[in-house]
Amino acid sequence: MIISCATSKAIVSPPLPSLATTASSGTRARPSLRVTCTRLLYVRRMSARWIRNMHKIVVQNSFSSLIGFDQFKLRFRSFSIDSTYKEMPRKLKKSERKPWVTSVNELKRKARLQRQAKQEASEIILRPPENGLLVKALVPFACEVYAARAKLLTCASMVLKSTIVYSCSYSLTYGHCNPNKFSLFLFRSYIYLMQNDDPEKGYPVCEPGHHIKLQIGLLLSRLIVAEWINLSCGEVHVGNPPHKIRTCNVRGSPATKEHVWEIGGMEHVLPVVESFHLYDRIGRAVSHDERLEVDRIPAIVELCIQAGLDIPEYPTRRRTFPVYNVAGRMIDFEKRFPKHDSPGDGFWEKRNQSSEIKSMHLLGDDVQGFATRGMEAWEKMLLGSSKIMEKYGVQTCGYCSEVQVGPKGHRVRNCQAFKHQMRDGQHAWQEATMDDLIPPVHVWHVRDMQDGRLLVNGLKRYYGKLPAVVELFAQAGAKVGENYASMMREDVAVPGPDEEKLVV
Repeated sequence: MIISCATSKAIVSPPLPSLATTASSGTRARPSLRVTCTRLLYVRRMSARWIRNMHKIVVQNSFSSLIGFDQFKLRFRSFSIDSTYKEMPRKLKKSERKPWVTSVNELKRKARLQRQAKQEASEIILRPPENGLLVKALVPFACEVYAARAKLLTCASMVLKSTIVYSCSYSLTYGHCNPNKFSLFLFRSYIYLMQNDDPEKGYPVCEPGHHIKLQIGLLLSRLIVAEWINLSCGEVHVGNPPHKIRTCNVRGSPATKEHVWEIGGMEHVLPVVESFHLYDRIGRAVSHDERLEVDRIPAIVELCIQAGLDIPEYPTRRRTFPVYNVAGRMIDFEKRFPKHDSPGDGFWEKRNQSSEIKSMHLLGDDVQGFATRGMEAWEKMLLGSSKIMEKYGVQTCGYCSEVQVGPKGHRVRNCQAFKHQMRDGQHAWQEATMDDLIPPVHVWHVRDMQDGRLLVNGLKRYYGKLPAVVELFAQAGAKVGENYASMMREDVAVPGPDEEKLVV
């Protein structure tokens, strides 16, 4: 049987490298013996590759022409064996900036348009909420998000009574640092600073009450050491026992990268991101001298307040007339402090008597009921917050976790991230995302708590991840939504320790 090769693809040989040398006069010189041998070896190796490729193409085309492989291949084209696993966002380095929500070129284009508009003495039309008025359609969402947050905190606190949460808090005490020697060094430095003007005296003068100052200095040095060595990698695990995956990359961690676990709490499952409370959201920003005078509240609560939620202890300015923008300058015709606004108690208000706890009446439900209600509140809070953030701006620092709800960031110089000295402590403000407002603490997903199998480091590529609060409610019996299916990796079979070597 003769196989036709008319359907085979044409093979074009790649050009050989130019091995001829050019003399200074411009004429081609005779190649040397070494160059000739190199060229022959190259031709021989490429010829063998051409022969293998031609044989593969001939066999493939002949096989398809004989049994109709084209129709056979179309039947299975829609199927795939690839997993739909969603990769977690990569942890940024200290020197890396957060990704921009809006491209830099787009920001430059908008800045050019604003500069051109300022040069013209004409009015710039502002829409709510840029003109100080509320977006009426988002007021119900603000109330729903605030109620969902209160419900979520209550449900999570009830589920935490039956589920253990671990957090890694590796301390440099376990490493090569000796905190006693370091505190003694600080104490000696404190004594040196308190010495008399006479350089011959190597000890402080015994004045009345001087020994109390020495005890205070020693206590301060120990506190400094305790604060300095309390470094954690931020790893959280939901459930008992904790996993054995070696991912502790904090400074001074052991070579094995094993975590040092301790019992965590609500702040590890739902970390709180705070923001300055603004009385006037389109007014001037909070200055550095006002950092201790302005209340700091959860950023999600501040977002709800600016979107239309009224909380007596945190008053805000509600305008009845819009603000006008003429040649880049804001013109406001209302009074600065209307009479109907009361200062309120602010930060000094007792939080344990707030309406967040009083509005919950879920004490009759079991743990699974709390988990189900908490999962619904979590989804409702995320959905409502994303809709509010489409209209109301939220700013975040590109290098640290500072967040300011409003059209612009504050001017407090408390940034300690990468190259903060060049910015004089100012934050590198940019547009925030939902992860900046509500940071998701991703934890390793445990499929079956009744199985009792530990999550080991050798099989970590088969495990999935979930936000900590979702994993908490999932272990309590709540149903996880379909939007987390790509993160859980339930479709991947986890092999046993003795089967790992057989996995292809």
